[in-house]
Amino acid sequence: MAKRVWASVAAFVVMALGLTLGATAVAAAPKTAASTRAVVHTGSGPVTGGVRRLGRVHSSTAPPLRSGGSDTKKSPPPTPPSPKTASPNAAYRIYDGSYGPITIPAGYWSEAWANCPSGMLATGGGESNSSNAGVTLHDTYALSGGSAWHVNVTNDSASSASFTVYVICMSGITYYEATASTTGGDPAVATCPAGMQLLGGGGWSTNPDAILTMLIGDTWWSAAGDASGTVTAQAICGEGIGSYSRQEVNVSLASGTYQSATVTCPAGTFILGGGGYQYGVRPTDSYPTYPTQGWKIWAKNEYTDWTWNMSAIAFCGT
Repeated sequence: MAKRVWASVAAFVVMALGLTLGATAVAAAPKTAASTRAVVHTGSGPVTGGVRRLGRVHSSTAPPLRSGGSDTKKSPPPTPPSPKTASPNAAYRIYDGSYGPITIPAGYWSEAWANCPSGMLATGGGESNSSNAGVTLHDTYALSGGSAWHVNVTNDSASSASFTVYVICMSGITYYEATASTTGGDPAVATCPAGMQLLGGGGWSTNPDAILTMLIGDTWWSAAGDASGTVTAQAICGEGIGSYSRQEVNVSLASGTYQSATVTCPAGTFILGGGGYQYGVRPTDSYPTYPTQGWKIWAKNEYTDWTWNMSAIAFCGT
């Protein structure tokens, strides 16, 4: 299979290094003392949601089927807005919800979303699927106002697959959505206001064929596309989170391989949001893990002569 050309990868990496290493590019992550509030973690379970099958592959010319890796997936996990603020009038609590599984036929693409319970707002979310590298995760982000988490996926394999949408919902916090958009392949970088903590994020493109490359900092979330169109990055921010931390696990993907990376929150803390810090690879899954509190990603390296790195990122707190 021909290589996928990743737009502005070198510039993207330089930008990321500048944001993480530059002396004045990004404010340091806020230091927060442990919360004195009692956290009510109401557990996990199904939530309401929706799905639309949006037809066959987007392009007028169907892309070649993407082959699966030699690795076998492990068992499945258990079961565009303007910046705005919202302070739900409810007890401080966290809920991990899921919607699915949803069947997606071979050669089709779908969008689906998982709703937060009433009075709660989405701080993170994502998708997992049953395919061995045949399903691609294109867009993943919170709906306007934080009511739900939304994903777009394609099934480029020759077999039907199923996928599940996940959402992490919170209440009793100050909530802020930051977005930034670019065109022409340049990365979009959404940054939390000074003094607020990055809880999660995502991105989307106006081109449904685009595969997004995500980079995640301490206070910013960035996205760039590998195809024409406008790309939007989204950062979900909050404040008042106790025992807040950013956790990261890095893995290398040799050419042609398909594998996962999993990161776990420190003991006694809950997963707030997360994602994949990656470039040069094709994301297939990105979702919270529970009852173990953490984040897991899967990706395929389509290149035949290059090794890429990717990281699973988790934002944790109480």
